[in-house]
Amino acid sequence: MTQEPVNMRRGRERGSFHALRLSRRNALRRGKTSVKRSRQAEVRERRTRILLMLTMALGFELAAAALTSPLLGINRIAIRGTEQLPVQEIEVTRHVAAIPAGSNLLRVPLGHVEQRMKALPWVQSARAGWMSPHALSIRVTPRQPVVVAEAAGQRFEVDAAGVPIRVARAGALRALPQIMIERAMEVRPGVPLRDEALLAAIKIYHDAPSQPMVHIAKIKVDPAGNMCLNMSDGIQVQLGQPEDLAAKMKYVQHVYQLDPNVCSRMIAINLSVPKQPACTLKKDVQPDPAMAETPGTPKSQDSDGGVTL
Repeated sequence: MTQEPVNMRRGRERGSFHALRLSRRNALRRGKTSVKRSRQAEVRERRTRILLMLTMALGFELAAAALTSPLLGINRIAIRGTEQLPVQEIEVTRHVAAIPAGSNLLRVPLGHVEQRMKALPWVQSARAGWMSPHALSIRVTPRQPVVVAEAAGQRFEVDAAGVPIRVARAGALRALPQIMIERAMEVRPGVPLRDEALLAAIKIYHDAPSQPMVHIAKIKVDPAGNMCLNMSDGIQVQLGQPEDLAAKMKYVQHVYQLDPNVCSRMIAINLSVPKQPACTLKKDVQPDPAMAETPGTPKSQDSDGGVTL
């Protein structure tokens, strides 16, 4: 076996030692670099936390200053949309919308202001917002009466949703359609009347312009909820319960289209059962004998021998 020369063996040992020294030196350098980088990251994180805390503190200071600054004190409230309301209701609306003078604009609960306004019977909706650093704007949408409903011994202006607004004014009594509710009910302005017959009567009046031949003077609702149309020509149209109204009103329209002067022959039409309509003719109604024999009442004979008062 050939023996390795001593010089080659010593050279290999020196190379191994040198490589070991280099590896240790590199490891030490990497360790120092890692420590240096971790220290730099820690410093950056600490700076970030300090900056965040300073920013939050500054934000709190600015918010506190804004919430207490007299520069944002309210000294005017503009209310729009109340021009057509009665004077008394306008004054009540202003009183409800009032806010203590100098109240900070940012601290005023706008939602609460809107809720207070909506609680008024004549207000359908309200929207509050900032108008300027010293002014608040409130936009009011009043309820619009569409009928006058007579209930609980009084007449009320009522909107399309069945909400009583106020006791009927003289102008409303002349201009708005009439509904008489004969059954007992509690009526409070601002609280919807959840009465099916009333809502059906409002809908009939709403659809009336599309039926030019039908002219309604008043709608009555009896204690059982049966509806009766008192027509302008004196005919009573008994609709019964508020159901199948489309079919019933179509029949009424058809009757007036066939004979616009139907009041000369009829006094009542019963449509409680739309499939079995009935009518009461004037000739079928016998006059009251007591009225017929009243002294001083002139009598005349018609062409077929009948007596006409």
